[in-house]
Amino acid sequence: GALPLLGDAADNGLARAPPRGWRSWTSFGADVNQTLIEAVMAQLVARRAGGRSLKDLGFSDVGLEDGWQACSSGAFGSFHDEFGRPNVNASRFPDLAEMTKRARRLGLTTSWSMNNCVCPETGFAAPLQLEQRYAGDVEAVIGYGFDGVKIDHCGPMDDVSKWEELFNNSGRRVLIENCHWVRYTPYFEENGTLTCP
Repeated sequence: GALPLLGDAADNGLARAPPRGWRSWTSFGADVNQTLIEAVMAQLVARRAGGRSLKDLGFSDVGLEDGWQACSSGAFGSFHDEFGRPNVNASRFPDLAEMTKRARRLGLTTSWSMNNCVCPETGFAAPLQLEQRYAGDVEAVIGYGFDGVKIDHCGPMDDVSKWEELFNNSGRRVLIENCHWVRYTPYFEENGTLTCP
């Protein structure tokens, strides 16, 4: 018999294979800053014995997870302003756009985690407020030059289909990583539409 469909992906030409690289949470939790992330970038491209780097072996993505937010600095005690844009902790990350440019100069990609856990947000509940937050986060990912976004499951913005729609409508191809801890799985609606909650 045929194998059942186990999952689907945004078909934007990215993630034909799983992204490989480094994630800040694994090594440092929320205790990160721009200098540290840039030092990790340098290590990924540093030549080792045999003349090859981790990047040469395919480990080319640097993921900034939790610890970048200016917790409680925004609307409703969140880290988003009243327009839905994320507030970055500027003392830790003074220039995210320059950080992503540095990665590209080194031949690396960067990803940014959203819907994070260190300062989860529950104050945005009205549909318009959530729409503003999705739009503000997508605008920030694109504006700072990140190549990917990882969606954690600590806040209300975990609708991967919504993220896909907004990025596709922007015209910018962005890799979307789903980190829902197996709590939710994709399913087909009655009309045949695949939904990824």
